[in-house]
Parts: sequence; structure tokens; C-alpha cells
Amino acid sequence: NHLLKKRRIYYQVAASIVFVLGIGLAYFSWQPAEEKINYITKTTTRGQRATITLSDGSTIRLNADSKVTFPETFLGLDTRDIQLQGEAFFEVKKDKKKPFIITSDRLVTMVLGTSFNIRAYPESGSIYVTVATGKVSVESTDPSGSTSTENTVREFLEPGQQVRFDKAHTLLRKSDVSLEKVLAWKDGILRFDKLPLREAFAILERHYNVTITLDRPVLGDCVIEAVYKDESLRHILESFKFLKGISFDFTSQRTIVITGNTCND
Repeated sequence: NHLLKKRRIYYQVAASIVFVLGIGLAYFSWQPAEEKINYITKTTTRGQRATITLSDGSTIRLNADSKVTFPETFLGLDTRDIQLQGEAFFEVKKDKKKPFIITSDRLVTMVLGTSFNIRAYPESGSIYVTVATGKVSVESTDPSGSTSTENTVREFLEPGQQVRFDKAHTLLRKSDVSLEKVLAWKDGILRFDKLPLREAFAILERHYNVTITLDRPVLGDCVIEAVYKDESLRHILESFKFLKGISFDFTSQRTIVITGNTCND
């Protein structure tokens, strides 16, 4: 009887262990898999612009030759993370619990709910962030990608303020700007505010989907100041010719060569 009693206790303990292990195995077997985040990428080509509405109701107006990547939905996420290459105007729905964060190269822009413009073309040596409404935090990291406090430079911007990030020297410079000038592109306006011709031609290339080359590099240093709305490319180049004394030649439908010995100042 004593032996039977010991065996009965042994079987009961063994059954309990098997039961507990079974429950644990079932628990881990039925744990829901971590949800995969689906990302969407929208691009515009030269000569094209687009308006994108995100799942939270925020909107992005994408300028020509630009790319933006974002999650299909922000549900279940702690932040609203966006990747931008090129230029875009953001109108962000306010959500204090879920910051809206845009990464452009080594510049990170964070807001809760506001409107602002970012120009971050990869071929440019600078990135510009301009605030239209609300308040924006902008910070940069060193080329190594470090996010430590000692390598972080941060600025806070209010309406009418712009920060310029110098990629080569990792510098942030804040200034007051004209929103009308910075945001003119949204209304199809080309505004050249004392801009070197090489930068003006880069804008024309994106806007009209063409390639412009300079016969003499020195011509790119000439400065242009003019405003155009809904004008043809040929009309703008004729205007440049009148203002700066340069010449242009369409070598093909989408290829232009700029010539001249010097510029009129």
C-alpha cells in the first residue's frame, strides 16, 4: 500500500508538470505574431507634383523630382515616421501622443501638428526647413549617424523662420524668411531671388523635365532675380537672355545648352 501511495503521488506530480508545460506551450504557440509594418513610397518625376493624404489625415504636397516613404497606417506605432528626399510641404494633423518625424539625410524634423516646408535634394549642399504655422524642432547628427547628445545640433523654429543645414560642416543656421517666396512653388510660381544661375537652372530642370548644360561654368555664378507664373520654358530663357545677356540653344526637345562669354550684372 505504501508503494502504491508513492506511485500515485509520483503520477500526480508528473501529470501536473505535463499539464503546466502543455499550457505554456499552447500559450507561446498562440501568441500573435508581431505585426509587419507596410511602407508606401510615392515619387514624382521632373515636371510632376503630387498631393498625398496619410492615414491620420495629414497631407504632403510633393514637389517635382522628390520621394517620400511612410507607413500605410500609424495605428500601433508610437511615432509617425516619414522619409523625404526632395521637397515637400507638410500639413500635419495634431497628435500630442504621436510625434510626426521626418528624416531627410542627416536632418530630423519633429512636430506634433503644424505646417512647414522641407527642401532636401540630394545634389544640394544644404537642406532647408521653413515653418508656416506652429512650432518645429530640427536637429542634425554628425556624418557617422551618431545620435548622442554631444553630436546633436538642435533648433526650434516658429512661423516665418527657416533653418539651413550645411551638410559639409554639419551646421544649422536660423533666419527669418518670406513665406511667400519659399512656398511659391506650391502655386506653380518660379521665384528666383538673387539666385546663382546654376541653381536657377536646376530648378528649371526639375520643373520642366529638361537637361540644361553650361558652355562655360563661370556662367553659373551669374545672379538672377525674377518671378514667373505659368510661363513656358522658352519664355523664361528668353527673359534670362534679356536680363543677363546669355544665349541658349535647344539641341533637342529636352536638352538646352547655355552659352555666352559673361553675364550682365
